[in-house]
Amino acid sequence: MSVTPSKAALSLINNFKPSKELTTPNKDANCMQRTVFKHIEALHQLLVEWITKRNSTTLPCKTITKLKGPKNVTEDCDYDEYPPELESRTTALVCALDFFTGVVERMEKITKQLKAALKLFPSDSPVTCSWLPHMIEDEANRMLECLQKELQIKQIVTENIAHTTDKSLLSLYATAWDLEAYFSVETFAYLFVEFGMSPLRNDITPQKSSPDSRH
Repeated sequence: MSVTPSKAALSLINNFKPSKELTTPNKDANCMQRTVFKHIEALHQLLVEWITKRNSTTLPCKTITKLKGPKNVTEDCDYDEYPPELESRTTALVCALDFFTGVVERMEKITKQLKAALKLFPSDSPVTCSWLPHMIEDEANRMLECLQKELQIKQIVTENIAHTTDKSLLSLYATAWDLEAYFSVETFAYLFVEFGMSPLRNDITPQKSSPDSRH
């Protein structure tokens, strides 16, 4: 036997309005995928910035290896014998080091945000066709670790270049700056391709600004 709803019940049903839009599982999944994509895209951009800046410091490093210390010394000299030509090159490396430090700091922040977004996915549910959440998290951690190690090397190299005029050591340190043992553009190619991003290249160079753009 059916019961006729009371006027109060009918009023509640007719006037019901959800406080916010009701979401569906598919809509939630798409939203989470977009969030992950944006973070992967941000990591990709940081690597592009790293490569571009690294390539811009190649010339200072090459010129350092060609410099000769005063009086053709082969040992550390007093400060007053420090080659004036070396100071501008060292300054360029110090500025680059500050830039690399900023890249790593931003990558640390984005990686944390990415980890938080990935926790919203079921552990066995792929974010893309072939990448599970833990796989993307591992790749992001590896990416960050690579740049952290490269930054540590560049910090040591810059400090040593700034405190020696030994020609052999200068050549060694300048070469070590260019030689990146931990970071390779091929390392993370599969992740970026999976998200439809262009592959990283070693020949990325800074864009030269046109005369009109300076005004």
